[in-house]
Amino acid sequence: MLLETRLGKKNLSQLEPAALENMHRLIENTKWDTNLVDTLYRKTNIVAGGVDICYIPELEDVMNSTPSLIRAIFSPIEIAYCRIKLKPAEHFAARYATKEAGFKACGYRYRDITVNQLPDGKPTVVLKGDATERAKLLNAGLHLLSLSYSHDYAVAQLIVLQAT
Repeated sequence: MLLETRLGKKNLSQLEPAALENMHRLIENTKWDTNLVDTLYRKTNIVAGGVDICYIPELEDVMNSTPSLIRAIFSPIEIAYCRIKLKPAEHFAARYATKEAGFKACGYRYRDITVNQLPDGKPTVVLKGDATERAKLLNAGLHLLSLSYSHDYAVAQLIVLQAT
């Protein structure tokens, strides 16, 4: 039934039986994978997760054309950290992606989430304002952050664990 809904009866009737069987298997496996993901979320106490990718040249163009945007989105700590780097746009983009991932995961506003560095250099998230209240409502505890960037893209993944 799902295949009929997705492909339509006419398109479905044109498939070879082997292809049709493979598609049914794929759907069955997808359902199993979805259940597995749900189980993993419950067993690992994940409250939320968000990921975002940022195109560095576009963010750099926007920041150059609207410098006030930097102060509107980033905290003074983030601005200082990024500006001392050889390629500040990469670091701003990673932090922007973090803010977007935080919004997707928990509804945090950009100004209420700051990326800081731990003494060992690992990035960490600091919440303030409404994000602190939102985290309490979600029973959110530890926020695990992973940042990466290449020549043109920066990506951030934020996983929020349940408070203990």
